[in-house]
Amino acid sequence: MKGFLEAIAPDQIRGWAYDPNRPDDHLTVSIFAGDQVLGTTLANGHRHDLQSAGIGHGDHGFAIEFSPLLALDQLGAVEAIAKSDGGQVKLIRAAPPPEVMLNAASNPLIPVVDDQQFPVFILGPARSGTSALALALLKTRRYEGFGEGHLLPLALELLRTVHAHYDANPAREKDGTMLRHVPVRAFERMVRRGFIQLTRTSFPGGHWIDKTPTVEMVRAAPLMRELWPNARFIFLKRRVIENVISRMRKFPQDPLEYHYMDWCCVMQAWIDIRPVLKGSWIEVDHLDLARTPAEVAAKLSGFLGLSDVQAQKLASSLADDRPEQTSDDFGKVHSIEDLGLTGEERERFFKQCNPVMSAMGYDYSIRYLAGT
Repeated sequence: MKGFLEAIAPDQIRGWAYDPNRPDDHLTVSIFAGDQVLGTTLANGHRHDLQSAGIGHGDHGFAIEFSPLLALDQLGAVEAIAKSDGGQVKLIRAAPPPEVMLNAASNPLIPVVDDQQFPVFILGPARSGTSALALALLKTRRYEGFGEGHLLPLALELLRTVHAHYDANPAREKDGTMLRHVPVRAFERMVRRGFIQLTRTSFPGGHWIDKTPTVEMVRAAPLMRELWPNARFIFLKRRVIENVISRMRKFPQDPLEYHYMDWCCVMQAWIDIRPVLKGSWIEVDHLDLARTPAEVAAKLSGFLGLSDVQAQKLASSLADDRPEQTSDDFGKVHSIEDLGLTGEERERFFKQCNPVMSAMGYDYSIRYLAGT
């Protein structure tokens, strides 16, 4: 005789039992907690997995429901004895099959990929126009959202932490460990479902924006595309000269090097992940946002599929609202000399910024773009 005690919970105990020498017999299974008999049943329930595995005709499963519920201190002492005319056997506890563990820590009714939501992610370095665009999209009344996000990159950080833990604790040769019986995919699904449910609850309309102008959010964009296949990404770019001048005006307490290094990190991260997003993205240059907002609005309206009324509201907001404007020379093009760099500062600046400037087609002069 053989079988397993597969699940032990306050409301139910279940498993299967089978005698291959008597394949048509159904064994009697008794459940004990110490000397106390908790229940007795017949292992005659049909299960497709047993049938597929060649366990008789598949009709050797059992389950006992408990009402009132079993006390938690009883669960650790539970044992099951299967009996037939040929004798009896104590059923051993089986590790839950991987597919059970995949759903154990999260609601299986929540998907791990949500194609019913249509988020728009506004990306880019700080001081590149992300606030103006977020405000404008909210004013179309199509989208829900907040002025600032800074939450969703946590999804990528959680997944990285989970994978780092599993990588640091290999359990391939340790079949008795709990880690060995809980696949990493269980936690992946838990994280994914958690963020999908979070956004479903926060934005029941299904159309929402997230504006997080950080390098972490750019790096998380491929994961966002996996979670929400209908996601769209708008990257606000700005040449480093104007970006640094604006940053120094808004955040004078931070050193010059911090400003251009952050710009480099965000822009390079975007260059790296841009191909992965496969046509779900669009770029908007801050200079165009400042000088030709109507053209930018038309471009974005087509990209997002806005109605005529929504497109008009977007255009009006981009033209009239300047939430982050800090000077009267909004839209002015500067040259590298306007940064007032010393010789040593200039050398460090070029060393860090040249690769990104070249990749994005920018020039250091008042021409703004290379070759124009």
